[in-house]
Amino acid sequence: MKKKHEQCHLAKCQLYLHSSGKVYPCGFVQGREEIGNIKTSSMKDIWNGELATKFREDHRKGINSLCEEMQGKYNCHLLHDHINPQHEETKIKRLDIMIDSFCNLVCIMCTNRSEENKGFTNEAFWKELEFEILPHIEEIELVGGEPFVVKDTYRLIDLVLRVKPEIKWCFVTNGHFDFDKLLKNKLHKLSIHSAAVSIDSFSPQKFKEIRVNGDLHKAIDTLRKIRTVSEKNNFYLTCNFLIQRDNYDEVREAIKFCQEERVAFYPMLLRDPEPFSILNFDDEKLISIVRDFLEIYKETKNLKIYNIALKVIKSKEKTFLLKIAKYLPSVEGIEK
Repeated sequence: MKKKHEQCHLAKCQLYLHSSGKVYPCGFVQGREEIGNIKTSSMKDIWNGELATKFREDHRKGINSLCEEMQGKYNCHLLHDHINPQHEETKIKRLDIMIDSFCNLVCIMCTNRSEENKGFTNEAFWKELEFEILPHIEEIELVGGEPFVVKDTYRLIDLVLRVKPEIKWCFVTNGHFDFDKLLKNKLHKLSIHSAAVSIDSFSPQKFKEIRVNGDLHKAIDTLRKIRTVSEKNNFYLTCNFLIQRDNYDEVREAIKFCQEERVAFYPMLLRDPEPFSILNFDDEKLISIVRDFLEIYKETKNLKIYNIALKVIKSKEKTFLLKIAKYLPSVEGIEK
């Protein structure tokens, strides 16, 4: 079986461009492994620079401790298994971009509100992107903030459609934008690999409490509109469900919703900020949650929620394992 660093191909083909102008190898190491800044350097110079080269070499050898930490917490090495492992390391093949951290919602668990923006105002960046970078790019991932309320998102889309329309797209949205006015006509023209709409509660009131300024019905309506396009254009659509203290008891409802709406259920475990994470519950409460997740797995055969339960178990001390062992006589991968 391949080791985790061997399963992750992003280290040798991707740059993550942050809204501040800071550049990282990957969004999971944002804030901890900066390799350059597009305000002061070209993307090519950053890619070929000492910091990026060392990162790729350490990753290739499997000695990058930060990647090892992130892979253990988030299984990030498994998220892009469709990426061609035979990439030339001399070319940037994938861009992960936060064009702006601005968002029209104020989610209680979000840290992007404090992020610095205005990193893409230099016209030299856009020229390099058009003539030097995009001709070699195979995939772009849009993250935010909310990317579809940011004007430069549409500048990027139009540029790609002009330069290399076959570039694949991945994007995550909160669904709170005017789909019919802003994206409907463009979405059909894009070559989309995957799309995700984030919905963290199926109670209108709780949704509004988690995603302040949000409207559950608006998010669902946008998801359905994107699904209509996905069914015609054959791309992968998920409903992202961020498990946290305020919604851990809605997992069954989330799975049922996704089945009814014919979209994939993608649960994620919130770790930070800690006050909003279920990992901050006391052991007895957390044991009851894990037991429920495992019951849901038995009922639905949904491996993703099974893996969430394992992540919770593995994040705790040995004493937690001892407490839960009697409920888990045969949980794969857990020492008794």
